[in-house]
Amino acid sequence: MPDAAELQRALNLLVHDLRAPLGVAQGYVRLLKDDRLSAPADRERAWTQTEEALGRIARLCKDAATFAQDPVRSVLIDVPTVEVVTRIRRALLPDPSMPTTDEVSATTMKVANLDGLVDAVRAIVDPIRARHATMGLSFDRAGDEWRCRLGTDPQRDALDRESPTPFDPWRGGQGLALVMACRHVQDLGGRIWTTASATPGVGIGLPLETR
Repeated sequence: MPDAAELQRALNLLVHDLRAPLGVAQGYVRLLKDDRLSAPADRERAWTQTEEALGRIARLCKDAATFAQDPVRSVLIDVPTVEVVTRIRRALLPDPSMPTTDEVSATTMKVANLDGLVDAVRAIVDPIRARHATMGLSFDRAGDEWRCRLGTDPQRDALDRESPTPFDPWRGGQGLALVMACRHVQDLGGRIWTTASATPGVGIGLPLETR
């Protein structure tokens, strides 16, 4: 279970993240209750926005409940790196046809749940990429690590050149889902990092093992 300090941070983050969707839902319900939306399209939009806000609240509560539980210690298994890389590329790229480099063909990764790892990488990458459309992705191997790097060309270069700084998921604006995604990667011995010049670009590294 997270320690007291982490639980306090999680509670503060949850309260912060709940305010916006609660405000949206309350505002539209008030308009509907007072019959202040005469046009059918406006009423339909109000119901849709209220439903989406309530769904967001439900997801935040589910994430909070998962975060507070004792983590399940899953058995790690060796999965061919080519398989892991292919799945991640397919999830992140609109055209994942770029061939997998031969550099990782004789390696494996320790994975507890491949779907969970793919979801974790997406949870880290997608929100940043949605806010910064000019960012690109690159995949490569550096020693005993396979890397996914997100950023503009100069930012991805900075991820290589500069001293790494651990990525802080508490400041990511994506709630506890981002915190848990980073924890998933770290539990596999991986890392998530940025640098002074690379921010908001980010790198995700996963350890490789030789077969």
